[in-house]
Amino acid sequence: MKTLFALGFACLTVAATSGSAFAKSATDAESETAVDADAEPKGDRADEAAGAEANRDFGHGGQFGLRAALVAGYRMILRYDDSPPCRDPDPGEELPTFCGNAAPLAIDLGLSFAPLDAVEPFVWARFGLASEDESSFVSIDPVLYLGAGVRIYTMSDSAFKFYVEPAVGLGLENAEGPFGDEADLDTELLLHLAAGPHIDLAENFGLYVDGGLTMGILRSINTALELKLGLQGRLP
Repeated sequence: MKTLFALGFACLTVAATSGSAFAKSATDAESETAVDADAEPKGDRADEAAGAEANRDFGHGGQFGLRAALVAGYRMILRYDDSPPCRDPDPGEELPTFCGNAAPLAIDLGLSFAPLDAVEPFVWARFGLASEDESSFVSIDPVLYLGAGVRIYTMSDSAFKFYVEPAVGLGLENAEGPFGDEADLDTELLLHLAAGPHIDLAENFGLYVDGGLTMGILRSINTALELKLGLQGRLP
């Protein structure tokens, strides 16, 4: 009888010990599951944040823009018979028909509104930083251009994009003759075309660089090969 009682007590002890161990294992497993459950949303939120950053929309649609650029170039002039002189002739030479010279630096300003991400119409003005004194016969005042055009963007919703920029304008410079008198200088009709990359550093600010040409056709056939570096701010 004592032997049976001892065996029964031993069995109860083993069962209690096993139950406690099982309960502890279950509790530990639930704790690990809870930790994993807490950690998983944090990882998901990080992935979502990274995806949102990668998918930011840098399109210009609905934004007003103001841009400014520095323009450098080289000008080639093919004169008509009645065009202003483009340089002093050599001794015994008639007025030259063709001239080439570096164009003075200029500031290019533009005001735009983009109804669509890929289409950004603008008005523009260019102000020369120096006069053109290639000839003692006539001195042309610093460049003064006014016009309008449109930028057409590829990959328009990405931070890095390319654009093509056709525009038309008027050249409104005055000129002086050799004795300080006002020289007759017709208003110039300008045709402009440029293309290059635009990089948006933020949704409201970007940098751009382009190469292009601006051609005048009334005073003479004058073409300026240009390089432009600028920045653009946009609202809202």
